[in-house]
Amino acid sequence: EYIIGFEKNFNKSEYKIQSDNILLNCSVLTHWTKEKNTDNEFHESAYEIRDLLDKNQMKQFIKYSNKTSIISYHSKYDRIAIYEEKEKYCDELMKYKFDINLNTIELKSQIDGKLIKNLDHAMGMSIKELVRITLPEILENKISTETDICKLSKIEYKTSKSYIYLFDFLKDKITAKLHKT
Repeated sequence: EYIIGFEKNFNKSEYKIQSDNILLNCSVLTHWTKEKNTDNEFHESAYEIRDLLDKNQMKQFIKYSNKTSIISYHSKYDRIAIYEEKEKYCDELMKYKFDINLNTIELKSQIDGKLIKNLDHAMGMSIKELVRITLPEILENKISTETDICKLSKIEYKTSKSYIYLFDFLKDKITAKLHKT
């Protein structure tokens, strides 16, 4: 098999796309696997830690980050990161008094060619322009710029399958460890 950009010898593909004239075997290059009881199995806990709407994770996030301010831009037409999920996430955080500014992009007239270039995923957004626009708001509102790294803190997330993800913010790096209890 040949992957565009890489020569790899894969024993199996993860999914196949087939049309009349083309059979495409697809694989994702990742250290995760679906094989049960292996060190790098992508189990339910690995999914939970990535699901921002997971109730358990939400409670833990609120415990650590109740002073977090969030400025977000999201296209209603994003087919990768669904807008309704972002809206639900922001609504949930607002219940706990988080400072949230969700800028919904839904009209072609909102495409300015500088910050927002289209209505697709990521909107062709310029990070430089995003910082130029949002930094004055952050500074004007005196939003704390103290981060977990500044505090040299440890954050622990527990999942339903007895896994603990420990994030340790050190002076020059962030480490992440996974423990099974």
